Amino acid sequence: LEANALGTALQRADVIAEPTRTQLKQALYDYARSRAPSGKPMSSEEREQVVARSLELQKRIWPLTRQAVGEEVRGPVEAGLLSAVTELLDMNTIRLAAVLNKLPAAAMYMLAAIAAVSLSVAGYHAGNDGRFSRWRMTVFALVLSAMMVLILDFDRPRVGMIHLDQLSILATIDDMKADLSAQHEP
Repeated sequence: LEANALGTALQRADVIAEPTRTQLKQALYDYARSRAPSGKPMSSEEREQVVARSLELQKRIWPLTRQAVGEEVRGPVEAGLLSAVTELLDMNTIRLAAVLNKLPAAAMYMLAAIAAVSLSVAGYHAGNDGRFSRWRMTVFALVLSAMMVLILDFDRPRVGMIHLDQLSILATIDDMKADLSAQHEP
């Protein structure tokens, strides 16, 4: 979604007058580059620096958008640009929430408690019946463990086993770079 919003904002910036067009497109490109995944795990301090840099670059976008739109009566071109930039800025909020919001400790304790109770009940039930099936208990424990690992993995989007494909934002950044390069060629 963020890659889509970046691409749309860049395309809509194409219809505004110079020099604001180039300035806004450069600001969008710089911002997009700050949003690209590094591909390596980051410490909390590094993550905070990346977020701060991204927010600093983001602050350049809105004033340039307002400059492009001006104080005149706004038509469909200006409305489209405002809509695209607003959506882009909203995507930042969503992405920050996904990265910064962590699973509460109470939820982790609850997961451990549910696993312990589930295994205890299964063991108690097997003991009461007088039949204990090792393979069933093993399968149950493995499935329960896998579900817990999966749930906890969602809490670590950058370093867990499940990774979201970042090709769309990387491709958008390449497209933005090509667009800016073509603009500077005579």
